[in-house]
This record gives sequence, structure tokens and C-alpha cells, in this order.
Amino acid sequence: MALLTDISPQRFAIEPSDKTAIVGDTVILPCRVDHKLGTLQWTRDGFGLGTERNLMGFPRYHMIGTDDEGDYSLQINSVLLEDDAVFQCQVGASDGVRGIRSRSASFTVFAPPELPVIVQARAQGDYLRTTAGMNIELTCEAHGGKPPAELTWLDGEGNAVQTGISYTTQLLSDGKRWNAALKWTFIATKDFDGKQLTCRSENAALKQPKYTDIKVEVKYAPEVHIRADTIQQQIGEDIVLYCEANGNPNQVVYKWFRNEEQVTGDHGSRLVLNKVTKDMNGIVMSCEASNSVGTGRGKWTLDVVYGPYFRTPLDPFIGAETAQDLTLKCDVDGNPRPNITWLMVGSSHVVSTGPELMIRDMSADREGRYMCRASVKGFPEISAQSLVFIKGPPRIRRPYVQYGMDGQAVNVECIIDSIPTPTKILWFHNSRVCITLLSIDTNDKYLPFYNC
Repeated sequence: MALLTDISPQRFAIEPSDKTAIVGDTVILPCRVDHKLGTLQWTRDGFGLGTERNLMGFPRYHMIGTDDEGDYSLQINSVLLEDDAVFQCQVGASDGVRGIRSRSASFTVFAPPELPVIVQARAQGDYLRTTAGMNIELTCEAHGGKPPAELTWLDGEGNAVQTGISYTTQLLSDGKRWNAALKWTFIATKDFDGKQLTCRSENAALKQPKYTDIKVEVKYAPEVHIRADTIQQQIGEDIVLYCEANGNPNQVVYKWFRNEEQVTGDHGSRLVLNKVTKDMNGIVMSCEASNSVGTGRGKWTLDVVYGPYFRTPLDPFIGAETAQDLTLKCDVDGNPRPNITWLMVGSSHVVSTGPELMIRDMSADREGRYMCRASVKGFPEISAQSLVFIKGPPRIRRPYVQYGMDGQAVNVECIIDSIPTPTKILWFHNSRVCITLLSIDTNDKYLPFYNC
């Protein structure tokens, strides 16, 4: 009997390698042997398939090639999941020659999943009907994939959803295929109304992704926007306000409010304000629209344009203490907001701007007439003056010599500057008091003339 040699003359010229395929494919696992002496067979997961090229009992399997070429490659037709296994090409010992075994080749078979289904669509039809604010769970399932299907939710704009999703898989009883599920949890809003949400399924066995979708109808309370026929309103004009309400369902009831007080009458979505006045500037008009889901409200603030006017007259005479600060106020209203400047009468120099003028550290050189001037573009300018004095004893201004006609009445003029107003005035004739004035009209700039 011959002894086995350490070096076998039979050897593999080509060995099988790991391979992947899709159910239904035709695949060849290569095996070429030089100087073959022993019997050759293929094994699947360690189980021999037979030694004949036709491989009886495995109608989809046969060894291709010829003995002269030493080619014993295994061809598998119409690949099935049961072909997902480890294959090996083996040559037995013969006449003192050792048997040889090829490397183990993992043959992986991919199976496409079934068409994806959306559980809610399967139960409710093609539409998901809900109400804004509701918590929604949409689940997409794809069954029987190997590997398990990769699932993606696409929003109504075709973007992949990244938040609120949960992916799970389940191995089937055959130990090879998987069911996959992707749940998407979100809050229904009006933005989903009318959208088509899509589930996309992919795996290695699919040349193109598969899709399924569901249409969404969301009922929501009206969203309200008020529009006016003009942005700004002139005094005396009529204003038309339009209440634009977008809701589902679109059967809407309207109410109008003026500064939160309901406007009487059935005005619908259109309200007319007749002959607006400046007092209506800043009034907040509201429109409330209601449907079976809820109520929405929109607001519009009236912007009535008018020229400047004094809400409070400027004090014509103001007394100030020496070395004290004095504030003058120009209380002017207008829309747009008036542009206010302060000037010293007799000078074009702008002293200050804004509704208040601060005169600091009052002194004699700051006495005089100050003018408040207010302007609004498109309207006449208005102005008012205030005479500022330093408080102190009366100062008498009079012509040193005054004249009269012989035989006629003579008027002698006495002009007094005084802040505060004098409470007592005395007239003297030849050093003798001839008239005492105890009551003085403080509204007069100048005292009237008196006989003495």
C-alpha cells in the first residue's frame, strides 16, 4: 500500500470566494483543479451535494466546465434563500495523494422586501383625517427583506424626516428574512393639511426604492389676517377692512371688535369705517373668525395721518429762579410724530429738538422768547412762543419825558415787567400818592392807562 506524500500533486488553480446575489439570479462559484486525482464534490454548509456534474437531487445546481480543463465551477440557477450558505470545493485522496479542500466561501443571498405598507392607510384608506394639535403616529412596514428594509419617511416637500422616528426589525421563522417597521410620531398642524406623506423602502436586493404614501387632511381653526384698502388713512376718508380667514373647514362666522368692544351688525368679512378722525388713530380693530374646530383672531391698528396741533398751549410767560434749571414743554400731537425744534426768537440757531427744552443754570443772558416749532410732512407748520423771565422785583419801563396838549387829558404810560405779577401799583403826583391799584388783570401784557 502506497504512503500519502506530504506534497500533493493535485492543487486548486482557482478557489471559490465570498459572493452575494439576489433571489432569482444565476451565480457561478469558481473551482478549478490542476492534476486532479481524487473525487471532487461541492458541499453546502458541510453537506455533500454529489460527485456527478449534473448533481442529481439539486436540479438548480450543476458543475460546469470539463475534466480536461479541470473546471468544476458550481452554477446555481434561480437563486433562492436556501442557497444562502457556506460552500466548499473538495477533492478526495487517491493513490497516496492527500485530499484537498478549498477555502470556505460564504454565499449571501439578498431578498427584496414586499411593497411597503402604511398601517393607518391600510386601516383607513388613502387618507389620514385628523385635527390640529392631535398626536399622530404613522407606521410604515416592509416585510420579508434580507437584509431588513431600510425605511425612510418623507414629508410633504420630499425631505427625509429626522426627528420623532423609531425603527424596529423582527427576524422571521426562516432565520433569514426580516420584517422592518418605521414609526413617525408628530403633532398635526395646518401645515400638514393637503400634504402627501411618503414611506420609502430600500435594501440591497432592490435596484430601485419602493414607495407608498398617504394623504393628510387636517382640520384647524381659522388663521386670521386683516387687510385694509390703504396702509395709511387721511382724516375724513372711509376705510374698508377685509378679514381674511384660512381654516379647515372653511365655513366661517365673523365678528368685529373695536378696542375689544364688539361692533354691532352683521358685517361678514368686510367692515367699513366711515369718515375717520384723528381721534381714531391707534384704535385696534380685531376680526374674530370661527369654524367647527375653533376661533382665530387678527388685529389691525388704525394709522390716521393728520397735521400737528397743540394738545396743551405753551405758557406765554414763565418765571424762573436764578441758577435753577427750567424745563419748557411743547405738548404737540400729530401723525406721523411731529418733528419739534426750539429756537430763540430773533436767532435762526436751533437751541434744541424734541418735546422738552431744558434751560440749565438760569441766568439773565438766557432770558428771552423761546419758540417751539412743530412740523409733519405734508401739513402746515405750527409754532408758539414763551417769554422766559428771571423772577425778581418789578422793573418799570417808561419814557422819561411824556407829552400832552394844553387843555386836554394827558395819558402817562407806566410799563412794568415783573414775574410774578405785581400785586400793588402806586401812582404819585408831586410825591403824593394819588392812585392805588389793588386789583390787576394778570392776563394783560401791559397795564391800561389811568387818570391821575
